[in-house]
Amino acid sequence: MKEIWNWLVKNFSNLFTIIGIVLTIYFSIFYVPDYIRENEDEKIKNINQDLIESVQEIIYNKYKINHNQIEALIKGKEIKHRVVYPYSPDELLIQTQEIFMANKFIPLIERVTVVNRIDSLRTTFKPVKTDTNKAKSEKNFSLDKIEFITVLLSILMGVTTALLGSFSFLTKLRKERRESIKDKVESEKEDIENRIIKGINFEKSIEEILRKNNLSYRSTDGPRDLGFDFLILLNESSRVAISVKYINNRNALNMSSIDKLFYPFRKVNYPGIIIINQADNRLIHYLNRFSEKLEGRLKLIVSSELEEIESLLLKHINDYRQQHL
Repeated sequence: MKEIWNWLVKNFSNLFTIIGIVLTIYFSIFYVPDYIRENEDEKIKNINQDLIESVQEIIYNKYKINHNQIEALIKGKEIKHRVVYPYSPDELLIQTQEIFMANKFIPLIERVTVVNRIDSLRTTFKPVKTDTNKAKSEKNFSLDKIEFITVLLSILMGVTTALLGSFSFLTKLRKERRESIKDKVESEKEDIENRIIKGINFEKSIEEILRKNNLSYRSTDGPRDLGFDFLILLNESSRVAISVKYINNRNALNMSSIDKLFYPFRKVNYPGIIIINQADNRLIHYLNRFSEKLEGRLKLIVSSELEEIESLLLKHINDYRQQHL
């Protein structure tokens, strides 16, 4: 026991150094990278939202913009926030298209026009060269003053081994994260485009049903837009509001989306019909409760089959027409 104690006293400084190295490596691996990663993720998220809103405003107001101007907007954000923006101008425009199509308070015709305008702009872009992506991936990892001080203190507390270990780990994390973002963008790019196209085609199909059956209707665009897609005219004083929504995943329709779907019907006195390609029990239950409050003036059609939609739609319209004779 005495020999062990003497050995500990003799090697106390060495043990303290080893403990310091271990603690430095531990904090460098499990705390510093997490802080840096979360801080950069938040910056990129905010930058992406700002860029989408800026591009939205320019395109919606019919101002001309080209690839170089979008690149300049992105570069300005990168310089200001000292981060590398992970999306190309084309991918930024795809996200902008999705935001436009998700905004049900903009009339369908206007949304389609804006999406087509963005598609025309995208066709003018040259394909992104591999060298460009490679150059981006080789940019130094930017840190703000607080992050730099944190890393510097962590390095000063350790030894060369801790420094090399931390640098190697951070480099690996950065490389994996860049590859993860790139893979995610590629996998979601086609899915976003397909969702936009499916949503547009679904609404066009409903409009074609109205036209084919010689129903008097109008799209609810303009300053008096009430949030519906179509307004059917039964007679001079009677109307039926039609709201159309296409979803790719029934679980994606959360309570906030459901509230937005029903909100326009709270503002009008005439009956309405909601057409949706799929729904879960929550939506159906919510509809029944809401329909009771409106004394049965709201109907729900859940189907992706156009023949079934047409049959149910005509039935509900005829029922409403009989009630207003």
